[in-house]
Amino acid sequence: MIGYCWLKMENNCLETADWSADRTSAGIDALQLPSPNGTRIGKIPNALRRIAWLLLLSAMALGLQATNVDSLRRVVHALPKDTASVIQIVKITGQLRGEGSPEAEEFGKMAIDMAKGLAYPKYAGEANMALGLVYSYHNNYEAALRCFNTAENHFREANSEPGIAKTNLNMGALYLGRKNYDVAQQHLLVAKEIVDRLGITRYKCSVNANLAIILAANKRYPAALSLYMENLKILENQEDSLQLANTYCNIGFVYDEQQRYDEGLKYFQKAYEIAIAAEGGLYYEGGYALQNMISSLIKLGRLPAAEKQLATLWPIARRSGSAQLIADTYHASADLHAGIGDYQQAYRDFEAYVQLKDSLVNEDQNAKLAAMQTEYEILKRDATIASIEQESIIIKATQQRQAADASRQSFLIIILAILGGSLLIAFAIMVFIMVSRNRVLGALKSSHRLIEDQHREIELQNNALKLQNERLEDLNREKDGLVGIVAHDLKSPMNKALALSELLQIQGPLNEDQLRSVSMMGKVASAGNDLIRDLLDLNAIEHPDTDLRPEHVDLAALLHELEVGYEGEARRKDLRMHFQIAADLPSLRCDRKSLVRVMDNLISNAMKFSPRGLAIHVKAYAGQNGELSLEVADEGPGISPSDQEKMFKKFQRLTARPTGGENSTGLGLAITQALVHKLGGEIDLHSKLGAGARFVVKLPAGPQG
Repeated sequence: MIGYCWLKMENNCLETADWSADRTSAGIDALQLPSPNGTRIGKIPNALRRIAWLLLLSAMALGLQATNVDSLRRVVHALPKDTASVIQIVKITGQLRGEGSPEAEEFGKMAIDMAKGLAYPKYAGEANMALGLVYSYHNNYEAALRCFNTAENHFREANSEPGIAKTNLNMGALYLGRKNYDVAQQHLLVAKEIVDRLGITRYKCSVNANLAIILAANKRYPAALSLYMENLKILENQEDSLQLANTYCNIGFVYDEQQRYDEGLKYFQKAYEIAIAAEGGLYYEGGYALQNMISSLIKLGRLPAAEKQLATLWPIARRSGSAQLIADTYHASADLHAGIGDYQQAYRDFEAYVQLKDSLVNEDQNAKLAAMQTEYEILKRDATIASIEQESIIIKATQQRQAADASRQSFLIIILAILGGSLLIAFAIMVFIMVSRNRVLGALKSSHRLIEDQHREIELQNNALKLQNERLEDLNREKDGLVGIVAHDLKSPMNKALALSELLQIQGPLNEDQLRSVSMMGKVASAGNDLIRDLLDLNAIEHPDTDLRPEHVDLAALLHELEVGYEGEARRKDLRMHFQIAADLPSLRCDRKSLVRVMDNLISNAMKFSPRGLAIHVKAYAGQNGELSLEVADEGPGISPSDQEKMFKKFQRLTARPTGGENSTGLGLAITQALVHKLGGEIDLHSKLGAGARFVVKLPAGPQG
């Protein structure tokens, strides 16, 4: 099963009344076209203006095929720089995106450039929104987020609440696509507050759909279905076939998650019928609906029907140009061939699926690395300039001291000459002064040479330090790059080994020894993947440019989620979980994802090393200095003093061993300590052999009120 098809947001403005109000007489009347020699022709006659707009609208009506893009581009360049033109270019961008045209990004940037020269921030918001949706369609998540953030700033400047709601809705959908449910929910709740208050029906459908995905991910299926059914009532009375198809598809997926495959299949078929009948619905909504139909047919054992539908899906996936859709089609093909017993083809399809998914992740990581490298080069250049300026200041100060010394010596000579009362005395004095002067000049020259020698030595030391720093920076970059390359190169064979072990178990029949070996191979591959994940995470955490996203954290809710999440594992190992949360907890503002990782590592460690029948205690309370304290304590064997000295270091294997045969990479506590320090806190350990272990995390409290 592929997953949810969340609702696409259209580039067309959903506030047509507002845009019409801003369309002044300066729009079409001011339309001027360039003359052959580069000058401007005056206001063109009404007939030619109508022709220009007819050319534009005709190209849009023809579906903006590739043969029309050049002429359309010329017409767009001839449009006046006003709000009406921004509206048209934004609409063109949306249509090009819907057709998978590579020129969609170009027209989105045209809209932004034109909006920059206008005094209407709302239109700059719509232009950035259009380009962000283009980037999102092509899985360029970082670029899409930058555009959405810029759009929200413009909408807030324009006091456009519908625009703010739409921006947060799109950002919520983007994070939802990456399964970052916490951040997605934050954006969706901002959109929901505005939508409910203003009664925007179309936005309400999108908010409902995305929130339903989060509910279903948390296995709250009745609540998710309720939101989808509410959307059906709204959409069936509107002419929005694509969103209606998406809603049917999502309902089918919720039924499929509950293993009610027959009911799910009916909704997938309905979604596919609606999508292919709608304009532009075949390569997105239709493709994913058909893909889910195939998955349901396989689970129902209707393999010939699934094979027939797969033959229909492949051309749709390839023409769509969507790497995600093609990858998921390989996944469906692997499931089908495994079901019919063609395990070699199933393995090839699964391998192609893994490679495509890895390439999508690598594109995102490469963009981040390029941005980090550019920023590093700028900082390095600024540091070099600052060093040169500092050396120049030292040289000038030395020269000034030498000039002052020479001036004082000259003044002494003049005073001695004036005090001479006679020629003899004057002569004697002159001789004395000349001798003294020679001695002083000699001393000054020696001092000057000494200063020059010291300056050269300092310069040599600075150059040596600079070269050493550059070598260290190069080594650090090589280390980071090596970790990334090794982890990536290991990830692919590990995934292949894991896939092969799963296929061998499906293929069967295996005797007991063979089954044990195949199962062990899968566990080893899974442990390897865990180690690769921890290596990449630790490398990212220790990087100085790693950004945190501080936010207000409801600690009681967070600990409740952890308690629910560990219920099954606690029952499996016969452990008791006790959560104690003080009533007067201080406010906490930090990166929620990092805090969840810290607590998850500590609780899972406590469970991993606790014998059956004992208890684990988790506490949250205000510390003596007003900080927030979090404790995780177990009743296990405790930690020896020698183990305590090395337990927060990387790749350390301690004396104690997991009680249930669990895997340990030796990186969990190193990651935990690095994350706590990133959050501005401290972590302490209190333990004695035979008396359990107690970890205490102290975090700075957030602002009150």
